[in-house]
Amino acid sequence: MKKKVLKDGTIKLSSNSFSLIVNPDVSDTWVGHFQQYIAREYLSQIRGIKGLSGSEIARGAKQFLKYSIEIYNRGPKDITASPDASLDEVYPNKRKGDDRMPMTKSIPNIFVAEILIGLFGAKCIEFGDTGSSDNCVAGVYLSEGVHAGIYDVSTDGIHSLSRMFKPDLTDKDLSFITDYIKSTAERVMITTDEDLIPVNNGIFNYKTKTLIDFDPSYVFTSKCHVDYDAHAENPIITMPDGELWDVESWMSSLCTDADTVELLWQGISAAVRPNVDWKKSLWLYAPSGNNGKGTYIQLIRNILGHRAHASITFEDFKEQYMLEPLAHVQANLVDENNTGTYLPNAAKYKAVITHDIIRINRKYEKPIDIRFHGVDIQCVNGFPRVRDDSDSFYRRILPVMFDNRFEGKERTYIKGEYLTDKHLEVLKYVLRRVLSGNGSMLDFYMFSEPSASQRLLGEYKEFNEPVRQFFNEVVLQMVWKLLPWDFLFDTFMQWSVRFNPGGGRISKKSFITQIKIISEEYPGYFFDVVASGDSAGRDKVIRSAGRMDEPEPLILEYNVEQWMNKSYKGADPSKKAMPELKEFYRGLQRDINLIFEETDA
Repeated sequence: MKKKVLKDGTIKLSSNSFSLIVNPDVSDTWVGHFQQYIAREYLSQIRGIKGLSGSEIARGAKQFLKYSIEIYNRGPKDITASPDASLDEVYPNKRKGDDRMPMTKSIPNIFVAEILIGLFGAKCIEFGDTGSSDNCVAGVYLSEGVHAGIYDVSTDGIHSLSRMFKPDLTDKDLSFITDYIKSTAERVMITTDEDLIPVNNGIFNYKTKTLIDFDPSYVFTSKCHVDYDAHAENPIITMPDGELWDVESWMSSLCTDADTVELLWQGISAAVRPNVDWKKSLWLYAPSGNNGKGTYIQLIRNILGHRAHASITFEDFKEQYMLEPLAHVQANLVDENNTGTYLPNAAKYKAVITHDIIRINRKYEKPIDIRFHGVDIQCVNGFPRVRDDSDSFYRRILPVMFDNRFEGKERTYIKGEYLTDKHLEVLKYVLRRVLSGNGSMLDFYMFSEPSASQRLLGEYKEFNEPVRQFFNEVVLQMVWKLLPWDFLFDTFMQWSVRFNPGGGRISKKSFITQIKIISEEYPGYFFDVVASGDSAGRDKVIRSAGRMDEPEPLILEYNVEQWMNKSYKGADPSKKAMPELKEFYRGLQRDINLIFEETDA
């Protein structure tokens, strides 16, 4: 780069790529402010010059700063000096000591950060209206390449771009650059319009069914990997065995229930429409393998591309640093969860499903509060046990039964070829189908709930709530019209040994509370409480006579020794199952007439 000192004392720098005028018009200042000022002056001169490489920008910045410091250190200009005066005469009071700006051997970190802001549109991006000014990340807009149209908010992305201009950056340097961007750059909110969908070739408006160009004013951190093609058709592929294959037929083969198949199409649509609050997680369920769940998940991944999805399992929700990817992806897609998983605290998981604010911890950085904008789809071969058995939890779950198996007729090329970029026409058709197709794909903003899914949810409730399962399997079969709380609990404990050995223990108080709640769902089952007096709210004592006069066969079936007739030594099961009873008990009552009425109905 050539240097030329002009008559007014400024310096002209020129290279094959650009020329610069160095004239730092700054008063006494500190180093950081000076560097910021010079960086912005430099960028104002090269902005608009196309084709500059990172090394050219860095080299120009280094020279521009060097000579800016040189000019600054000359000191104030003597405005009375004659036009013919020398530089020393024009600048008679050179800066000395602490007033002198130190030279730098490389580009300062501020320069790097300002380059990212000025040339690459770096922004401070908020991931939701969290109410805190600290909840943002640095992001750089990508205007070209396979990820054009989105902001890269990954730490690796910021760091790799920074090293284009200063290769020897340390972790401390990189942290400074990131923090500088977050504190200095324009603060923007991530785009949350539920009808704007970033695809590979633009932004698709779901409401108008039109495609518009990318624009930095639309802040997306991920997009679909596939172009939207309004004319994409369902391609027919000849398989190696001579049979014909198409994605519509393949989707229909995943489940025997047509409504469930339509729900699977909705699941794909939900994955590419990140800002709709779907309020439910899809749990793809099959008790055995070779059922297509994993292939279905891979299809969605291939449409989204690797930057647009995470894979956070139920187990991961218990870990401290595993949720960070949710800040910038549009779908959480899990094709395998460990059987027997236990989730002790479902609060964050529920919040993720409904796009509520969650706090995420980040390694080596401050925690931030975010909203996950996307859909959660989990594959399960066995349902997880969750401590939360509230209605608010179950309302967020929509199980999907994969009831077909492909044992002995696996066609690995479907997953490995037909649903990949090797057959991009298939992916284009799927994307077009879920964005502007027909039937339930048009103008839908919530999942349908097939009867098969509702039945499966009922089964899950029983699995997740041993007390509910016990009620359905055992209590409904009991003979006595008065079921003492102690008797129910003792029977439950024996039943648990046989049918729920790994379910953990439950207190009698908790058991009774759950039985009371469940019994309200069944006509004919009730309990009485004292309405007034010092013991208001306590269960009434009920006379056993007339309500417990016949044997209870389940005493023997579940070997409830505490309730066997201990004085009887014979072999008659009916007598053995007729214990010596107290006159009064507190417990659950059965009205046979109401039960029979419900059954008849």
